[in-house]
Amino acid sequence: MATFGNNATPTATLNTINNYQYASGPFTMTENGTLTSVTFNDLESLGGFSTVACLWADNGGVPGALLATSTYQAVLTGPYTFPLSYALVSGQSYWFGFLGYSLGLQHLAGGVVTVADTSHMRRQANSEAPVDFTGSQLLSGTNELCVYGTYTPAAPSGKPGIRGIGSVLGAQGGSPRIVVASPGGLMDFLKRRRAA
Repeated sequence: MATFGNNATPTATLNTINNYQYASGPFTMTENGTLTSVTFNDLESLGGFSTVACLWADNGGVPGALLATSTYQAVLTGPYTFPLSYALVSGQSYWFGFLGYSLGLQHLAGGVVTVADTSHMRRQANSEAPVDFTGSQLLSGTNELCVYGTYTPAAPSGKPGIRGIGSVLGAQGGSPRIVVASPGGLMDFLKRRRAA
């Protein structure tokens, strides 16, 4: 298992607003893999209301299409991990976030940390379910949620290479000998022997 995102310890608290969805990113994958969960290091609510974790595609430095959502989970005081599955692609950037709406949820709080990079936290007015980002408001400059994804790296593509093949071959007019060759070289060797 591996992780990507922001696994920092929160240094401040952001009071979110009902009927908004929040996203933090962009976070770029360096290998292919399958997302298995999203963890918020500091996520809490007054009264144990529920929320849902979300994954959005990056759209030129802002969140775009909604890619996947978790099931709803009651939140008291974090950290909280939401199971979430999605096929991640190396070189692609993603945004993690949550929906600040759930049956009267008023004061869902996400921990934020100031970072010296281009990551941002953005929000967009929403109703009762996560949707694509079509326009968003930048929050607090370079503040971002302390949120990260856990994923299983993909197996190497293609068939594993054969470093060498050892074969016992009879030499003309002599005793057997060991020949170590690459697959292509071995085939060429056998063709020459049949032609001799």
